[in-house]
Amino acid sequence: MSSTIEPTSFTETLTKPFKKDKLTINVSDKPSIEDLKQLEKEEKFCFKFNNKTKNAYIDCHKDEEYYMDFYRTFGKPYVYGLYEKNNETKESKIIGTVSLIYRYDTKVCHIMDLKIKKSHRGTGGVNKFIRSTLFSRVLNNKGYYAISMNTNTIIENLTSKMVLPKMKSRGKMFIYVISFDELNKCLATLSSFYCSEIGFIDNNKSRMFVDNTTKKGYKLLHLHHNADYREEIDFTEPQRGYHYCFSIHESNEYIIQELKEKFKITSSSSATIYSNDFKTDWSKFVKTFEI
Repeated sequence: MSSTIEPTSFTETLTKPFKKDKLTINVSDKPSIEDLKQLEKEEKFCFKFNNKTKNAYIDCHKDEEYYMDFYRTFGKPYVYGLYEKNNETKESKIIGTVSLIYRYDTKVCHIMDLKIKKSHRGTGGVNKFIRSTLFSRVLNNKGYYAISMNTNTIIENLTSKMVLPKMKSRGKMFIYVISFDELNKCLATLSSFYCSEIGFIDNNKSRMFVDNTTKKGYKLLHLHHNADYREEIDFTEPQRGYHYCFSIHESNEYIIQELKEKFKITSSSSATIYSNDFKTDWSKFVKTFEI
């Protein structure tokens, strides 16, 4: 099992804030829930889903404990808010956020929910700040990774600038969204592939996929597999009225072909994995209910 050194308080590890003219870019390890809601309200971070470009976004039904409650299902979380402060008016506004979750099963660090407002992407201060923030918190971990829904250039661009040791693309996860009937046909095949019993996780009350055109939510259940650390699952059997979501790494070509040829099932979208070189079976390691 990989060892980990979790982050100390933010003031102990933070480099000096980046200043430019009348502005200072700073960070908080306790961003307010109102600020986090405001960031998502102002900008929807859309991605390809169900074979439609920029067709969906994730709607987080946040309350005071949303982030922590959701993240705690698979790890120990730390949430950070990135702020821009006007040095004249002393007013601060949130311009980004990032979460680090130290997984229960492997203790590696999942860099998650990295969001930067469009108006501030590519700016020197933000890039410098993100690099120093992430670097000081994951450098002592043997494993760290991020997963970005395609197409999303934020992670890709930041990865080339973060200078995290050996952080690079580890390939694609193909994401499947299938019907109740399709699931029943291939469930035994998937259970054999994952070498795991399969249950079902309902994230709809906390983290719903929403169609960007109709604004209607996708009623999804996520396949639960290879996750003994999760004490509770929502269903042990498939339920009518839902679609079902799971992912498979592109290296597992045989199961991808079997789903396509035997069951006429193909992926509806994909995500790219970025990590250092810790070793894992990505198909078993990644679960869509944790993305």
